[in-house]
Amino acid sequence: MRLHEKKDYFNSDERTVVKYRKTSKAIKLHGHDYSEIMYVVKGSGIHTIGDREYPFIDGSLFFVPGGLGHMISFDKETEYYDILISDDVIEEMSDIRARMDMEEEMLPEIASNCTAGAYSKMCEICAMAYNEYEGGFPGTTDILLAQIRIIYVFLLRYRGTVDIDTTPAKRRTAMPEILDYINIHYKEPIKMYEIAQMYHYSPNYFSKLFKKNFGMGFYEYIHKKRIASAKEYLKICDNSVEEICRAVGYSNNNEFYKMFKEYTDMTPSEYRNARKQNRNRFDLTFPNDKTGKRGEK
Repeated sequence: MRLHEKKDYFNSDERTVVKYRKTSKAIKLHGHDYSEIMYVVKGSGIHTIGDREYPFIDGSLFFVPGGLGHMISFDKETEYYDILISDDVIEEMSDIRARMDMEEEMLPEIASNCTAGAYSKMCEICAMAYNEYEGGFPGTTDILLAQIRIIYVFLLRYRGTVDIDTTPAKRRTAMPEILDYINIHYKEPIKMYEIAQMYHYSPNYFSKLFKKNFGMGFYEYIHKKRIASAKEYLKICDNSVEEICRAVGYSNNNEFYKMFKEYTDMTPSEYRNARKQNRNRFDLTFPNDKTGKRGEK
């Protein structure tokens, strides 16, 4: 087994090294005198650590301690972050393991798989670590150590969720859960490809699946949700149309006016005035009605 040595990968003043790799070429059995974290952004294959095999897909996360042999085979071209960590950093993170209810006996390696919601967060954290490492800014060492601590927490939080039967198809989340996520975040600058990526679909397949399940395209659904919310704002508050435009998720006034007109046949101001007229007419017709039920006394 080939041994990779720290002196060949670390500069003299470095405690961590962050690389972004894209390959389909198998990595032969090897070990190293430092620890390693692998985070899979996109791809699949088998990561053999010691005498155990772990399949991986988008969102898989592995910790390989120094001295333990491992090798990787890829089913297709795979993109991943490779974080090399000196032993002294691992020792400093022992407090994290102690605080996270680590009563059960753990293997020396850690194999995890992020949930759909955690996937995008991990991609962002690893990208930040990579950019920080490549940039070599003042304070880079401190920032990298903080980010690696966060990654280590994710490793422990989702440990044990990778098993030999895991496949992308089995991990895909049901559409109702995806709809719940969209209903919570539709006022944010939400993108279809980001949602597809979070739930491990290709954008084209996700688009077709969404339309099949909900009878409309992804962005049509977003626009309908936003316009419905805007109508409620126009009914109950005196905020300006521009403020309501921003509140429901539009950054462009023209787009908001266009979509509102398309779904209501009125401008936002016309809709607001029409609601006020109807409310005033109701108050004049039923001045003493406190129940809101017409014809009751």
